[in-house]
Amino acid sequence: MLEPEERAVGNVRYRRSDYTVIHRALERLVGIVRYWNQMATSHGASQPPYEDEEEHLSNMVDWGVRELGNAEALDITVNGMSVKSLRLQKAALQIAASLAEKEAREKSKGMPPAVADSMLTHARAYAAEANKIDHPVHPIFGELQQALGFSSSAHEWDVFISHASEDKEA
Repeated sequence: MLEPEERAVGNVRYRRSDYTVIHRALERLVGIVRYWNQMATSHGASQPPYEDEEEHLSNMVDWGVRELGNAEALDITVNGMSVKSLRLQKAALQIAASLAEKEAREKSKGMPPAVADSMLTHARAYAAEANKIDHPVHPIFGELQQALGFSSSAHEWDVFISHASEDKEA
């Protein structure tokens, strides 16, 4: 019997532009996870703490590279997407959104509000994609929040997501 995380949710189809946003987030998360795994083993851990997640994310990224390499494909379809993949995808998108927002806010200090707001485009794109996933975020999100220096406030995340949804509808 399959573990709940390994259950397939079915085939998931993305517009190429949406999947490109997701893929960038996955690449960023696998880099972060790889960094923390290397940090742990270089400081005496017998095994990387996120070994399974790194392998799963690496497979997702490699698959995405192949799919996005087909320039003629307008849509990207993931056949047999697992719950774990969706939850990791959501974690990647939320982390990417939080980091992009943090970076934009730091760079935009002292700028007019309209300029500062326009610098949140990438953060909003990540947040909008995360908002489409109706599964809970993978636990790695909570594990990495503090280390990456962004808020763990669910309220702040909900406000950011709702603004991303409003922007998408406009």
